[in-house]
Amino acid sequence: MLTVVSRFIRNAGALILVYVKSDGKYPLEKDILSIGGCVQNILLSATGIGISTCVIGELFGKEMDIDKIVKIEHSDMGLVCGIALGKSEEESPTQETFSLKDHLLSEVIN
Repeated sequence: MLTVVSRFIRNAGALILVYVKSDGKYPLEKDILSIGGCVQNILLSATGIGISTCVIGELFGKEMDIDKIVKIEHSDMGLVCGIALGKSEEESPTQETFSLKDHLLSEVIN
């Protein structure tokens, strides 16, 4: 049951659902690791253009519940997570840029 997040999903400006399809020939753990990298890129790219994001990990394994809300069927795939996209009611703080060199140990640099 998605009582906790269903309102959040319905009110999002957009929702990206991330699924995985595993045939057993390739380790699922490697797919999940790749999905994590893709999700991170989506979050960083959206944030970079002023779109607020939120990963909804509670959706993992709840395909039946989410399919009812968004009216889709993906019986051969597993739901990994959702990404809610929208505009925050709060203004995003400006981020200072920094040099990676300033944060590395000198032994690593030299």
